[in-house]
Amino acid sequence: MNAYLGMLQNISLFGLVQAAWVGGQIAYHGGAPDTHQHGYQQGYQDGVNAGLSDGTQNHPYQPRQRLAWKNGIHGYDAALGSQSAYRTAYRTAYERGYQDGFRSTQ
Repeated sequence: MNAYLGMLQNISLFGLVQAAWVGGQIAYHGGAPDTHQHGYQQGYQDGVNAGLSDGTQNHPYQPRQRLAWKNGIHGYDAALGSQSAYRTAYRTAYERGYQDGFRSTQ
């Protein structure tokens, strides 16, 4: 058991989930994170980055043509809950972030 103590580190994700790093893997415990919130935050940030990139490179405004939007699961983990709910939040936020990023280059 003492061998595992050096490899165990408690981690708090977004202040909602407690996790432990055990043997190179994260083991979740206690409570579930808000799937929608996590998907929204990740999608918005990815969208801003994509919009900035397209805007500065004079590419057309096409957020739904990006692979990240089509997949809609960047940052998803099964411990977060419904992949469908995550994808919906991710895509909504991605479009908003993309718009903000793209417009900031004009």
